Amino acid sequence: MAKYIIRFDDFFVGMERRNLARVAEVLLAHSIPAIIGVVPAWEDHMPVTDPAGPEEFWDTIRELQRHGCEIALHGYCHKLFRHKNLLQVNPYGEFAGLEFGEQKSRLQKGLDVFAASGITARMFMPPAHSFDANTIRALREVGIPLLTDGKSFYPFMRDGVLFLPQISSSFRVFPWGLITICLHPQWMRDETYASLIAFRRSRGDSIVSVQQGVDSFHSLDATRRGADHVVRHLYRLTHSL
Repeated sequence: MAKYIIRFDDFFVGMERRNLARVAEVLLAHSIPAIIGVVPAWEDHMPVTDPAGPEEFWDTIRELQRHGCEIALHGYCHKLFRHKNLLQVNPYGEFAGLEFGEQKSRLQKGLDVFAASGITARMFMPPAHSFDANTIRALREVGIPLLTDGKSFYPFMRDGVLFLPQISSSFRVFPWGLITICLHPQWMRDETYASLIAFRRSRGDSIVSVQQGVDSFHSLDATRRGADHVVRHLYRLTHSL
């Protein structure tokens, strides 16, 4: 039976207040240990009519972390440019293509913003699913051991970083695997929240925390590891740089 992680992208100071409050309300009311991707210094374009201020934003993020959510560093500024990257989900991103030193600097500056706001982070969420070998190396050097991305059915280790794969953006039921479901609050409607709540109620303990996902990596048997390696290899063959 598959396990599921719920993931939310694009949280930042100045995001739509109602989206911030709605996500927090649902996660806390239904005890959903989601990943929350926070951008420390947002520079991307997103129309906002009622922005959440810094105090309200960070208070909410701290509360979510206290109640079991995993706060992930979702890049630094989320200002995207076109460049090839390892996954090739999108032909653009914030990190892939930058020199190692610049990538490491952005990661460290993001962690510094988090620390000043009372947030600890051990997970990276690459903007636009875009990263390269320098990103992975930089993650190791700043002490971030986890990455939420990758086309796979089970967690896997690459160059010292543990990947928790992300392959869905809907509440589909899978027969096996650790399935991260990616949601964006700016695009969610009432029916999306209703689907999330219904999924939580129907799947019960199948929705797990990041730590449970990490623990599942260490208990994978040789058959699953081998089959999952083949899946990743086939993906690389069909999406080679």
